[in-house]
Amino acid sequence: MDGSDNEWNLVDLTAKEHYIVHHLLTKIYPNEGRIHNAFLKMVYGGDSKQKRDYRITSRVYENAKLNFGRFHSEAMKGENNPSKRPEQRELKRELALKQFSDPKQREIRSIAVKEYRSRPEVKQMTSDRMIGNDFGKFNKGKPSKLKGISHDLVTCPHCLKEGGRGGMKRHHFDNCKHKPIED
Repeated sequence: MDGSDNEWNLVDLTAKEHYIVHHLLTKIYPNEGRIHNAFLKMVYGGDSKQKRDYRITSRVYENAKLNFGRFHSEAMKGENNPSKRPEQRELKRELALKQFSDPKQREIRSIAVKEYRSRPEVKQMTSDRMIGNDFGKFNKGKPSKLKGISHDLVTCPHCLKEGGRGGMKRHHFDNCKHKPIED
């Protein structure tokens, strides 16, 4: 760890041996977050050009994720978190103000949204999403698909309320607030 790149300090390893060495390093240095990070990257496998000739077990994968998560969580607490640094918050605020206060930016955004919503595939997707919904302003005046279909009605023995099976089962019968308390 942190050794030099001198020829006498380097060793040729196969991909499998390299993986095993990193796995052993996580056990030798359990409190070193950089090693856990490197090992997790090996577990994920890198890019598609690399061919893996070894298997990662579910237990090894789980431990690698948990160990990395522990160190990453600790590293992101308080002022170490880049999004919580004062200069980062100020930059975000400035960008948000610029985006919404600059009339040109608002106009560009408005045009982009209108263009997106006018695309045929977006209109079809929105239409498909709204079919069958029976709520809000989107379906005012449209007939409900459930209208006219009879539903099984059940009666709660404790409060004698009558209603559909699903809601009654959830809020009445064994869960009814009028059910006598048993000792």
